[in-house]
Amino acid sequence: MSQNAVNSDILQPQLSDEQKNLNQQMCNLLADSPSGLPNSQGPVIWEGIGMNNVLTQFLTVNPPIDDWTGRIYRDELVLVTPPSFSCLGEDDPCVVETRCDRYDKFTGPWLSIALHNLWRVMRAEIKGYDRAIEKFDANNQELAKLLFGQTAFGRDRQVFDVGAFFSGFLLGVQLVLPVFSAGGSFAVALKGLVNQGIKQAIKEIPLNVGDDPANDGAPFVDSLRSSFKPVQDNLRGLLRGYMDTGVTNLFFQATIADTVNFLQNGALLNAITESDEELIEAAARNIVKQTAAGIVAGIWNEQGVRVGVLNERRCDRSLCAIDPDGCGEFRFLASDFNPVVCLELGIGRDSDFRLRATLARLELNVEDITKNAATCPQASRVFPPPDTDIISFGFPQCTFPLQLN
Repeated sequence: MSQNAVNSDILQPQLSDEQKNLNQQMCNLLADSPSGLPNSQGPVIWEGIGMNNVLTQFLTVNPPIDDWTGRIYRDELVLVTPPSFSCLGEDDPCVVETRCDRYDKFTGPWLSIALHNLWRVMRAEIKGYDRAIEKFDANNQELAKLLFGQTAFGRDRQVFDVGAFFSGFLLGVQLVLPVFSAGGSFAVALKGLVNQGIKQAIKEIPLNVGDDPANDGAPFVDSLRSSFKPVQDNLRGLLRGYMDTGVTNLFFQATIADTVNFLQNGALLNAITESDEELIEAAARNIVKQTAAGIVAGIWNEQGVRVGVLNERRCDRSLCAIDPDGCGEFRFLASDFNPVVCLELGIGRDSDFRLRATLARLELNVEDITKNAATCPQASRVFPPPDTDIISFGFPQCTFPLQLN
């Protein structure tokens, strides 16, 4: 039997009537949802027709080398070979057909769209770093200067501790991917590469925030640009490595099972309804958020900022006039806590009247920050906090390890 015949048998396995019906149902859904399947149906078809087994068999016979994703799409799956097709880089022409009738094999749309969505997500993350730099650099580094000039509590708000910057920057940027809620080999791999890139930057690149970052943000932006480059290079390496040779970790040899599992059992088939521009913007905003969070946490840690955890009655504004501490601007009722409590960020301190608006510009909000601090275990209240996969109110657990009052 020829190699083409072997590949055809693998990619077009015999299906039961039930599997055929499922495949047709999903094709009907795909016709109205070209970015992927709606209602999280991706894993249903992936598991229903045994895509992991199909891909494992194919890669066993055809080892993932020399642009395996491009070759399987062009040579095996799509009916009309495109004039150019590649998913190796973030600017490559990675465009796939989104209708089942455009494929030679019924497995074609499912594998192709999963690979394309993987490329879209990674492309957005890579380009998100450039967009984040643009945000910090815009209008004469306005956002960078706000980060250092309007986020501190108390009378020394204009004094910036460079040591706090370095401590905060060590936290890196934790990715929150648009396709996955948490976990999975793909998300873990990306997070590892980001952290590795940040550590490399800290070790090799002389970070510099200048003498007065509140009034001159250029040195900080230049440091970000240099520090983000290793992260982007790692992400580019993973994108190219996976699409070219099935690499799932830049530091270890991938097995066929690793390559197959990287597609998340069909989660990548779920519709990504955002445009490419919206994905990049979302990635950039998250990078700004997580970068700013580490630095703000470092500043507040140096200042000894505390979080008040009070009886819920202390949030009754009618009692503020007789409350010895008054009711601070950042006091609110945490109704999603059990038991319900009254929380206050920066209890006992004055704050810059612009602080809430400044935090919003940095994609941060008082409530999530305060809840992250309040739920940090007492034993973990060290700065910088240890690395963790636990997400607490939009941040890694204990991003804000502030003392409780």
